[in-house]
Amino acid sequence: EVRPLVRGSNTVPSRAADNLFWLGRYAERVENTVRLVRGVLSRVADGGERDRMPELGILPELCEFLDLPVPDSLDTSAGGRLLEHALSLLYREDVTGSVRELLSRMHAIASKVRDRFSGDTWRLLGRMEREARGGPGRMPLNNALSLIHRLVLDLAAFSGLEMENMTRGHGWRFLDLGRRLERGVCTAGFLRSGLLMEGDSAAAFELLLELADSTMTYRRIYFSEVRPMEAMELMLRDDSNPRAIAFQLELIGEHLRALPPGGERTVSQQVRLAERLRGSLRDLDMRESGALAQSLGDTAEGLLEISDGITHHYFDHIVARLS
Repeated sequence: EVRPLVRGSNTVPSRAADNLFWLGRYAERVENTVRLVRGVLSRVADGGERDRMPELGILPELCEFLDLPVPDSLDTSAGGRLLEHALSLLYREDVTGSVRELLSRMHAIASKVRDRFSGDTWRLLGRMEREARGGPGRMPLNNALSLIHRLVLDLAAFSGLEMENMTRGHGWRFLDLGRRLERGVCTAGFLRSGLLMEGDSAAAFELLLELADSTMTYRRIYFSEVRPMEAMELMLRDDSNPRAIAFQLELIGEHLRALPPGGERTVSQQVRLAERLRGSLRDLDMRESGALAQSLGDTAEGLLEISDGITHHYFDHIVARLS
């Protein structure tokens, strides 16, 4: 007699959903910080002078947006403090939001949902945490750049394993929702910083394209030196670009519609907000810099509102399971 196949439940405990959601957010936050540190270190590694790197003028605002310590000085000459500041964002575990501190948080959260990951994924997470934890308290520049390159590749591998090895249940959706929300918020904040920067905004947007891993995409599409409005279009509302805000909003809406309702009114509110934000970007006049800056601020606030709605609706740990 052939027995029918019985699939396991698609339910996920509320606490596990919470951990997966924040694992996705922290993974994206680590990548943003790693790319920011790499952008700074790659520019100051040759002892270049500040006036030849105008894009670093955006650094204080980027650090402030990421809740990182703001550098005291942008001086890159010998003995300057910018290099030391960038390295502290990489190796100092006592600096909130540093790469080492965030990877420690990631590992702690992942250990609580270890059963959700393949052996390869868990080994990769462990390796990232060990690499950032190891080494001397003051890391030589060459070693720091090598570590950063490895971390960028490992984070890409983690994203690939997440996409290819996890079944498309509710747990995976919470993980990817966290990633998409964090990416949307950070990209909106970065773009707004570049738009409001005084001085050479084209140089700032060259750095922002690096942070969004969109430099090659820009060159392939526009065949030109970086122009702020074209870079803005690519990272803001080009829904074919996986790094664009419009792309994140589309996936956020898709995930929200697929999650268990459990309180349909609350879920639909978040879906409508995501759709409204996407419509606002679609109708935006890119030539109006004031309206554009306001829209980017509104988009970041709206994404955080969606995150708060998800948290209040799904992550009540008194409730045993989400069905």
